[in-house]
Amino acid sequence: MAVNNMDGWENISSHRTQSDSAALTVAAKNYYGLSGKRVCQVLGVGTLHVVNAHIWPESNRKNLVLVELEEDDVNNARNILRLHHDIERAFDHKRLTFTTKRGATAENTQFELKVLDPDLMATTLADTGKTFADVDGLPLVFPTGRMPYRRNLATHSVLAYRFARNQGWLQIDALTEGEVTAGELIRFSLDEEAQQRLHRFLDSMPSPPSSSSPPSPDSSPASKTPAFTVTSLGARRGRRGGKRGKRRGKKAAPVNRGSEKDKQ
Repeated sequence: MAVNNMDGWENISSHRTQSDSAALTVAAKNYYGLSGKRVCQVLGVGTLHVVNAHIWPESNRKNLVLVELEEDDVNNARNILRLHHDIERAFDHKRLTFTTKRGATAENTQFELKVLDPDLMATTLADTGKTFADVDGLPLVFPTGRMPYRRNLATHSVLAYRFARNQGWLQIDALTEGEVTAGELIRFSLDEEAQQRLHRFLDSMPSPPSSSSPPSPDSSPASKTPAFTVTSLGARRGRRGGKRGKRRGKKAAPVNRGSEKDKQ
């Protein structure tokens, strides 16, 4: 299985995740039940500058195999959020992420915006009168109750928290609740083999570059970043869907878009 750099968000400056194609806009609006183009899933109705924001970057579509999706799923409505462009840009650069509370289930997963970069808090979102401090903690809204790919949001959250530690935005060594719940969502969405594959790739990734001069290896904040461990976060959640038929040395079966697993 050929896999490139897992963190496609590192290339956001040259490969935008934003796409305003009419087809994607209609697909996302219909899937989530949004009433018009000026509906942000965080700020609500009447928001200017709303764009189609890819959760998993288009530039990194080849790595969707790590989360048991296919390359063309990058433009699935479930990999799109409708967001104010300032929120979308901060998400792309891992200055914020979306987290959930513990105990998420297939019927009850509530995401909320989490600002990770403290320097972002006082910044005003264009034409809203609101700062990032005002939107920190607001829910991500799904009027139809249909979920995006939670495995993709969870992967972004894991990488965003690692990036935040590397930048010095987080001063604690222990896993945060956001990281723990991201691990729960990954366990909930993927079978054991896929979990371990994703785990290995995440733990083998090099530390992201810091905005300041790199410290020595012994003093680097990244050296104290907790490893993302799927199995250490508690018992794996049971699922109605059967385990996907992937085995080492065999070609992966195509994603069954009607399966219970695909709903995650």
